[in-house]
Amino acid sequence: MISLLLIDDEPDILEITGMFLEKSGDIRVDKALSGKEGLEMLKTRNYDAVVSDYELSGMSGIAVLKAVRKSGNNIPFIIFTGKGREKVVIEALNEGADYYIQKGGDPKSQFAELSNSIKKAVLLRSSEMLIKESNRRLKEIIEFLPDATFAIDKKGVVIEWNQAMEKMSGVKREDMIGKGNYEYSYPFVGERRPILINQLIDPGSIKPESNYRITLEGDKITSEFFAPKLYGGKGGYLWLRASPLYGPAGEIEGAIESIRDISAIKQTESDLFEKNRMMETLMDNLPGVAYRCLNDSDWTMQFISAGCMELTGYSPEDIVNNAKVSYGSIIHPNDRMMVGDTIQESLCNLKPFQLLYRIISKSCEEKWVWEQGRGVFENGRLLALEGLILDISEGKLAHETMSELNKKLSLLNSITRHDVLNNLAKVMAFISLTEDETDPEKSRAYLKSAAMRLDKIRDQIIFTSEYQDLGIESSTWYNLYDIIDDLRYVAEDVDINVRNQTSGWEIYADPMIRGVFYNLIENTIRHGGDVKKIGIFASEVSGGLLIEYSDDGRGISIENKEMIFNPRYGENTGLGLFLIRQILGITGITIEENGDENGVLFAIFVPEGKYRPAE
Repeated sequence: MISLLLIDDEPDILEITGMFLEKSGDIRVDKALSGKEGLEMLKTRNYDAVVSDYELSGMSGIAVLKAVRKSGNNIPFIIFTGKGREKVVIEALNEGADYYIQKGGDPKSQFAELSNSIKKAVLLRSSEMLIKESNRRLKEIIEFLPDATFAIDKKGVVIEWNQAMEKMSGVKREDMIGKGNYEYSYPFVGERRPILINQLIDPGSIKPESNYRITLEGDKITSEFFAPKLYGGKGGYLWLRASPLYGPAGEIEGAIESIRDISAIKQTESDLFEKNRMMETLMDNLPGVAYRCLNDSDWTMQFISAGCMELTGYSPEDIVNNAKVSYGSIIHPNDRMMVGDTIQESLCNLKPFQLLYRIISKSCEEKWVWEQGRGVFENGRLLALEGLILDISEGKLAHETMSELNKKLSLLNSITRHDVLNNLAKVMAFISLTEDETDPEKSRAYLKSAAMRLDKIRDQIIFTSEYQDLGIESSTWYNLYDIIDDLRYVAEDVDINVRNQTSGWEIYADPMIRGVFYNLIENTIRHGGDVKKIGIFASEVSGGLLIEYSDDGRGISIENKEMIFNPRYGENTGLGLFLIRQILGITGITIEENGDENGVLFAIFVPEGKYRPAE
């Protein structure tokens, strides 16, 4: 609703004009019969506009207009009169009238024109006041912004230069306001040339060689820049943001730029980069992985070092935040509960934890790892777990191998001591009997028995020389198919067909593993009778890998199945099969005989962790 003061010294015209204006419903009219009355009403009430007749008794409309403007009131003022002389129009506009409307003619058109002029004048004055107030507030804001800020008009003339800018540049506001010709760039680059703000009012003014990397954010542009002349030539890294200044019609009238000194931030970033580089170098050279993870069922990794690839087969990017796989999922299923229980107990007691467990790599290889870590707490709240994981597969297997080897060396000692001493005692007894015997036939029999015992002692010494090679070389991974394929000739030379179906697997065994299969084939040839074929098969079963060696010979009787592995069994068989069992046992592999009258069937069982898919 527009509040209007209508001044006219003719009561009828005053009344009619008021009625027409209020008819629209958005103008409320107060009436004054003289200029003096109208001025008094302006002092006591607020109006949005004034409409006054030109000729008033005692005081003309122009005189009222002058008095209003002299008081500092910029209210919209419209002269509405029957006078139509050009001189009157010029005088009214010169004194600050917004419109001049002549009375007469069609009343409806005349009052419609007056109503529209009132509304237009009020709207225009309101916009001007808003712009003026906005500019005032903008100026105040710019002045007290913490960031150094300045503004230029579309001609490149400085129109604002705040206190922070004075402090940064060393140039006072009064020495910069009104300056053009890129004067504002001099304190920063030591020459007058376009800088970031000019790109808004003159696109393309910044050349590529200016070292600005400009980022567009809507109608704003940002950049980082090193100003070599700042702070008396010391220089500094700056963050810059420039925005356009728009006029009432939406056209660009200038631009404003804020500048922030980020030298300290840049130095911190540089220091952090160097520390991170050093840390990454250390991490990448660890014989394992360093990590930080959440205490959840997946052990969700927030960070894991580059050694992750070598240990698990997965890149850090695959594991961090469970992007492709969680670390928890590659822990061996049989070890997951132990790992979780151990860590939770350590966290409850606020102590570090140490773990020995298995993981399954991306290539399905089982690996033993040693882990040490601890919880990271803040004000009693658990934030994460941090620690180190090392691959100890070779060490673990070597430890197990040495433990098994020690058992076998102890067994060797007992076997050789017992058998050699027994046979030596019998030799001495037969020699003693020969010395006292006068019958040549009996003497020859005693000497023959002594010779047989000496042969057994010789066999024991030969066996011992073979047995002592167990474990001399470190156990390692062997391709099962290749070992057997290299031995096919042993059987095929005597017309025995070998069917080798063991491809795709590697086993962890003593270097004498080749002798195991050589000895099995030799036993088939020597004791199997009319053998036509040998079959060797490998298949993964529950808990491990099953290797089956079979032939179509005469087989082994039920009562002799276990005895054949006894070093004292039979002639030329017991020591060989005993040695086979010992060689396999070094790395935890077992062997038993399950054949029947249709041939032998040796079942060799390789436990988890001692076999893997062939590369």
